[in-house]
Amino acid sequence: MSAFVTIGNTDYHYESVGTGDALIFIHAGIAHMGMWDAQMMAFSLDYRVVRYDVRGFGQTKNPAGTYRDHDDLAALLDAIHIQSAYIVGASNGGRISLDFAIAYPARVKKLVLVCPAASGMQMGVHITEDDIALEAPIEEAFEAGDLEKAARLEVAHWIVGPNRDEDVISDELRKLTYEMSLSVFQIPEEDDEGENDMLEPPALQRMDEVRAPTLVIQSTDDARYHVPLSQTIAAGIPGAHLEMIADAGHLPNMEHPARFNTLVRDFLDG
Repeated sequence: MSAFVTIGNTDYHYESVGTGDALIFIHAGIAHMGMWDAQMMAFSLDYRVVRYDVRGFGQTKNPAGTYRDHDDLAALLDAIHIQSAYIVGASNGGRISLDFAIAYPARVKKLVLVCPAASGMQMGVHITEDDIALEAPIEEAFEAGDLEKAARLEVAHWIVGPNRDEDVISDELRKLTYEMSLSVFQIPEEDDEGENDMLEPPALQRMDEVRAPTLVIQSTDDARYHVPLSQTIAAGIPGAHLEMIADAGHLPNMEHPARFNTLVRDFLDG
């Protein structure tokens, strides 16, 4: 079922399929909820699977005003009558998931963080000027209005990664991730004016507050600062386990769906 639900000053686009315990998928900042196609099909046999477009992505607008992603997630779950759930978040979706697990610990059964970002990331500690320089051409192409070039560069940086040849990914994956990246760049400014009021204190200062069993999944060929960041997160969350997926960029669930789904299913069923 694809639908919209009003939360605050916007209408959240979401899909729900299957029955059973709720399993929520939260997309990366270079994508929209379409990145979870292979997971929706696989997990809906055993779970009520929900995915949604975060504010400013896909079909969810982000009008002017302040909001908090993790509070929006709580409101979304309330609106669709889910008290607690398994939460899977990738990249920026990992940031939202981690914040949610800290702010609403009773609502998270288990937590899966995929190549996660985290609130409280600091320049010089978790990310360097060299890392920013590698991403600068994407921003420059966007600012110049060449959205197609920006999307191509984003695929090269995030999906291929810094250490692999361009032809390592399939034409299908390149097309899908290019289209998602382009859709993010094409969002009109008036639909993305809201300001996210981040969790305070941020998650990287409060990881010992996470109570849910946690699995961190990290790709070996991701942007270079993500591997040590995932190691930091896994070390900081009590009892968390880190799994590495070899030969994968920033979205391992799309690049190696069978391998990814097995890791997640084993963790949820364990």
